[in-house]
Amino acid sequence: MKRMIAMLLVLMMACSCVIPTAALESYGTVIDPASGEEHPILPSVEDIIPDNLDELAAAGAVAEEENQVTVDESISEDVQTETAASDLNDLADVYDTSEVVEVDLSSCRILVSANDEEAIITEDAVIAELDGLYLLQFEDEADAKLAYMYYNDLADYADVDIPVMIAEGEEVRAIEDMDIVPVEMDEESNPFTEVQTVIDEIQQSDDKTTADQPVIALIDTGVSSDIEADRYSVMGGEGVDGNGHGTRMAEIIREICPEAKLLSIQATNDEGVGSASSLYAAIQLAIELQADVINLSLYGVRSEQNRTLETVIRSAVDVGITVVGAAGNSGRDASGYIPGSMENVVVAGSVDEDGTLAAFSNYGESVDYYVVSGSTSEA
Repeated sequence: MKRMIAMLLVLMMACSCVIPTAALESYGTVIDPASGEEHPILPSVEDIIPDNLDELAAAGAVAEEENQVTVDESISEDVQTETAASDLNDLADVYDTSEVVEVDLSSCRILVSANDEEAIITEDAVIAELDGLYLLQFEDEADAKLAYMYYNDLADYADVDIPVMIAEGEEVRAIEDMDIVPVEMDEESNPFTEVQTVIDEIQQSDDKTTADQPVIALIDTGVSSDIEADRYSVMGGEGVDGNGHGTRMAEIIREICPEAKLLSIQATNDEGVGSASSLYAAIQLAIELQADVINLSLYGVRSEQNRTLETVIRSAVDVGITVVGAAGNSGRDASGYIPGSMENVVVAGSVDEDGTLAAFSNYGESVDYYVVSGSTSEA
C-alpha cells in the first residue's frame, strides 16, 4: 500500500520519487511561500514514504469541520422562520440576491442535500437524485441564485455545481480566471443518472472488486482502448479517453505499479472539464467498487459551495480508501481549492530539479509533499 501511494504521488506530478522524512537532509526541502515552513521534496519512488502516511491520509475529519467555510446567510431574520415557499416566484419576494455571497452560477445548476423529498419545491428543476443529493438545473442564473439561497436556508445545504478540470501543463492555469464552458446536462444525460445505472448493473451482477492486488481508481478523462483497465464513465459512453490526460496517468501507473488493478472512471469531457456532480458520482462509484486508492489529478475552486465534494471525499476516507490529490496548477495557496485544501487527502505540489517551487504549482499548509515534476497532475 505504501509503495502504491508513493507511486501515486509521483503520478500526480510527473516523475521521480518519494523519500522518508529521515532522509530529508539528503534530498532537501522547499520553502512554502504562504507559511514559510519547509516541505519535503520527493525525488524517488524506490524509497519508502513515512510510516505515518496512512494516518495522515485518514486524519483531519475534526480539523476539516473546524476549518470549513460557512455559508453567508445574507437574508432577513424573518426568512429563518419562513415556511417553505411554493415556487421561485415566492422566493423572489423574500430574498435579495444582491446580498448573497458572490458565487459562480454560470452552469445554472445547484446540488441540494435534503433527506426529505418534500423540501424540494422546485421539482421541475430536478434532473436527477442520488442518495438524497438532488441535481437541479435552472433556466438562468437569477433563478439558480434564488434557489441557492432558499435551499441553503431550509435544506441541509446547497452547493453550486462548480467546474473541475484536469491539473495539467507547466503554465499557471487559474481555474477561477478561466472562461470555462460548463458541461451540459439534462434528465437523460447527467452524472447521477449515469452512475446509478452503472451501480445497479454492478449490484445485479455482483461484479464488485475482489482482487488480491491493490486497486487504484483513476478519476480522470478516461483511458485509451489499449490500456489494461476496467473502464467506467459518469459522462456517458464507454470511458474511452478523448483528451489524453487520463491515458498518460494510467501509463505511469502501469509502469510503476504493474501489479495494481486499475479502475478508470471518466469524470470529465474531452476538454478535461467536469463538475462537482461528475466528481461526486465518480467517487461514489470508486467507493462502490471497493477501491484502495483514489487518484484525483484534477481540481476545482473551494468556497462555501463545496460541501458536496468535501463530504464524499471524507466518505471515501472513512471506509479506508486513501485519496491522493493534486495541489492544483493556479500558482496560488492550495487552501482555495479542492482537493488540495483537504487535510484528509494526501496532496502533492510540484518543484523543479533544483527544489524551487514551480511557478504553476499551488502551495500552502495543506500540501503534504512536493515532487519533481512537470505539473501537479504528474506529482
